Amino acid sequence: QLLTTDHGFDTATEIIELGIEKDFKDCMYTTKNVFQKLRKQFPEQAQYVVNFAYNYPYFMHFNLREATHLIELRTVPQGHPDYRKVAQQMYVAMSKRHPTLSKIMKYVDLNQYELERFESEKRTEEKRRKA
Repeated sequence: QLLTTDHGFDTATEIIELGIEKDFKDCMYTTKNVFQKLRKQFPEQAQYVVNFAYNYPYFMHFNLREATHLIELRTVPQGHPDYRKVAQQMYVAMSKRHPTLSKIMKYVDLNQYELERFESEKRTEEKRRKA
């Protein structure tokens, strides 16, 4: 399936806090307009215009071991907020459908964090300076 602008985009809280929401949305709408023009005649090439802030649908097929690995890995505080949210939703859905099986997932973090990756990077930099 080709990348498109059909599924919209989310505006990160940080974009709003930095005061660049208008610039961000202008960029997103410009991207969509250019994409729509190119798509009519060049659908495959048009996907190169779509920036990574747009939402992309995807399907995943995996077994319980793979699901456990993915969900535990992607719900850590340092994970990207978008990946964390999806992985957390996957865990909640699995817990409802297969409560017994989902109990093997021991390291799923359902808490919400802001800029945790930034804090992790700061700690790493402090360690590097001390060394």
